[in-house]
Amino acid sequence: MTRRSIPAIAALLGLAGCAMGPNYERPLVEPPATYRSAGPAAEAEKLAWKEVFQDQELQALLAEALKNNYDVRAAAARILEARSTYRVDRSRLFPSIDIASDLTETEISRGALNLPPTVPIKREQTVSRADLKLSYELDFWGRLRRLTEAGRAEFLSAEWAALQVRTDLIGDVSRAYFDLLEATRELEISKRTLETRKQSLRLTQARKDRGVATALEVRQAENLVYSAGVRIPTLEQVKAQQENLLSFLLGRNPGPITLGGELETFNPPVIPAGLPSQLVGRRADILAAEQTLVAANARIGAAKAALFPTFSLTGTLGLATRQFSEFLDGDSRERTLTGSLLAPVFNAGRLRSQVRISEARQEQMLIEYERAIRGAFREVADALAAVENTKQEYQQQARLVEALREARRLSNLRYEGGVDAYLQVLDSDRNLFAGELALAQIRRDEWAATVNLYKALGGGWDEPPAKAKQQQQQP
Repeated sequence: MTRRSIPAIAALLGLAGCAMGPNYERPLVEPPATYRSAGPAAEAEKLAWKEVFQDQELQALLAEALKNNYDVRAAAARILEARSTYRVDRSRLFPSIDIASDLTETEISRGALNLPPTVPIKREQTVSRADLKLSYELDFWGRLRRLTEAGRAEFLSAEWAALQVRTDLIGDVSRAYFDLLEATRELEISKRTLETRKQSLRLTQARKDRGVATALEVRQAENLVYSAGVRIPTLEQVKAQQENLLSFLLGRNPGPITLGGELETFNPPVIPAGLPSQLVGRRADILAAEQTLVAANARIGAAKAALFPTFSLTGTLGLATRQFSEFLDGDSRERTLTGSLLAPVFNAGRLRSQVRISEARQEQMLIEYERAIRGAFREVADALAAVENTKQEYQQQARLVEALREARRLSNLRYEGGVDAYLQVLDSDRNLFAGELALAQIRRDEWAATVNLYKALGGGWDEPPAKAKQQQQQP
């Protein structure tokens, strides 16, 4: 090595510490100061699903779904794929070492050597060879490092995406569970109303037999019976379909689902929304979108590095001999070391187009990231408004149902006393039936709003994976 080569080598080593392309910086998306429809700001607590959904049967269903659901299992497989892809990308930063050996037997033609017949030669020759081969790409421009950075970000994105799958699944199972509770409650109301109306029909028929009631009143009582009975098959179908949906989400075959109690006995919990600035670090879908942006940003550098020459080293250290007994002798050693350079000269703009493609994809991912954040703010605001409005609506509907029950009781008394016609009983009974069904639906809507708020706030996971947590703490 000459003194003149030392600065050149030092310069190359210095270049090896650089990487082409922009370094990632988190985009600034200004959050709102507070959410619309939110009360006083409270610190958003850890949204463990066992604390939010305290019904024991629902907890058992959620635990089973998180274990057996097809989407969760597929997401876990995608994590394994992304992790392995990242390891493949990272392995290119290191030398590749292989072992090769061969045994070659050759029979030489005397005629091909053009020797006189009197010259003795050994026509059969055997060569034994064992080599240790090394190949290494010198990453002067950071192409391999940028590809490794992109692979790592895609691996982290897969982990966050898997956590988002858990959040979505918890929301889907919970909504299906409360839909099933609501269908069961409506079915109970319809069956109870049907029995009550059948009893009223029998009493009205008896009054007609005594000459107190008219045939029209009997027909009106029959109308009430049929209007209650016609809903029952539809509600039974809805209940069966909700059970089938829950069974699918649990990874089961269709079948009945055990419920924990009546819908109206479950009061939705109060979930603190926290500050909008906290949301970015809580939503797994936002964190997954950011890692996708990190990967796209890194691939710009890899595409730019491809515009420059590639430097590679290949070497061989081995043994070769014609006599196996001399295999370990010093004279059988051989070695080679080759440095190569591959520089693009003409490719009709393909490499520069790859750079522009990478930059366009990075711009797309940036837009998707910002949209995910803005969409999250909107989802929380919508869910908060729905929680507050359905709570007030349920309170008003509960008072209305109490008033309708009293109105039906009074109308029955007035009819039996001969003060009013049966039409007043008909109206009061219809109003009560519709009011009780609406009360069950509003309670379901109240729980659906709570589930949506839980999901919008990023609930569904307790702790991020270790590597994702480390990345989350980086700017």
